[in-house]
Amino acid sequence: MCNNQLAVVAPAVSAHAERRAAAPTIGDIFRQYGPAYRAKFGARMSRDQRRVMKLLQRCRTGELGAALYRCDACGRDHVVPQSCGNRHCPQCQGHKAKEWLDAQLEKLLPCPYFLITFTVPKELRRFVRAHPRDCYRAMFQASAATLIELARNPKYVGSSRLGFTGVLHTVLKKGSGTFCRNGPKGAAHKMYLTPFSKRGDGR
Repeated sequence: MCNNQLAVVAPAVSAHAERRAAAPTIGDIFRQYGPAYRAKFGARMSRDQRRVMKLLQRCRTGELGAALYRCDACGRDHVVPQSCGNRHCPQCQGHKAKEWLDAQLEKLLPCPYFLITFTVPKELRRFVRAHPRDCYRAMFQASAATLIELARNPKYVGSSRLGFTGVLHTVLKKGSGTFCRNGPKGAAHKMYLTPFSKRGDGR
């Protein structure tokens, strides 16, 4: 594509636009293996999971539409496939994830940090998968209340001014999801972003 400024002249629907040679994207993986995966595990996937998976595999392929740009300098036309815009997509939303991470890093205080993990018992995991929104909300509320209550205890911290940020992640082990809610973070860990805030209101 030209480096000069482009002006939109018309929308267009294209098949697959020219793609740069690069490592496989999550969309490439979903397009190749998604149908077989859904055929095998579809019954255990939520409606939202199936929807997101299909959106990511259509991202920037032309299936979601495209825009036709014309370069003011050279007069050439460029067809640009539309992105899916889903927040889970690293291909088109990766910059937003980086902006979020940078914002969290700006909140870091010059003091020690700790990672606290709350794990859902095995007996509740099937129920959590069936009711993710309500269960995740309850999990965040319960873990936050626990941290605040412990922090108030003089035996541990002795203050109600506790700052923390929670991050939800799942670990798949032998086909069974393990749901964890992470509290304050200390040392760097490859599986976690920077779930710590300097806010003192306990949220």
